[in-house]
Amino acid sequence: MLVGICGGSCSGKTALVKELQAKLLDKIAVVSFDDYFLGADKLDYEKVTDWESPNLYDYEKFIDDLSRLKQGQEIRFESHSRESDDEGIKEKTVPPKALTIVEGFLIYYHPVARSFFDKRIFIELPEDEILKRRIARRKGNKHWDNSQYLKTKFLESQRKFVFPQKKYADLVMDGNEPVGVLVEKIEQELGRIKELDFLLDL
Repeated sequence: MLVGICGGSCSGKTALVKELQAKLLDKIAVVSFDDYFLGADKLDYEKVTDWESPNLYDYEKFIDDLSRLKQGQEIRFESHSRESDDEGIKEKTVPPKALTIVEGFLIYYHPVARSFFDKRIFIELPEDEILKRRIARRKGNKHWDNSQYLKTKFLESQRKFVFPQKKYADLVMDGNEPVGVLVEKIEQELGRIKELDFLLDL
């Protein structure tokens, strides 16, 4: 089964997934949409004006991998994540599990990708808080971390591509709530799926 965790940039998706991993350990697998960023070998960074655009991500590979996971198959891919602390391309493998958590800010954008999820969760956070966190998280990249981009195009594109995905969610959560509270709500939601209730001991 696939459970999606979507939300705006810096809404708390990664922290929430890490907390779930800490509680459920090897019972779940995790896929990050950031790993499907096309990377410098396929993008001309100097020509990109919108770093939130779905066109910067390999949806063909993403959809193929979701299909494989649904069939209980292992997936392998090259990660080009722009948010990684390490430079370069990394080989990643995700083994089949009873439950796979997929997190990312555009995971419900493509209708085919969206159709694979058994549960769709969306973390909602006010725009001012998203911008505040995004600015605080800057790592100095001249393309997507510069002040001009963050104060203009960033929120505009979040409104255009990210926030509308909320309407596809089965569960919308407040990103200002403590991570522990959000984890409990997700466990309650997953506990309603009888197969997972048994497999994960929720």
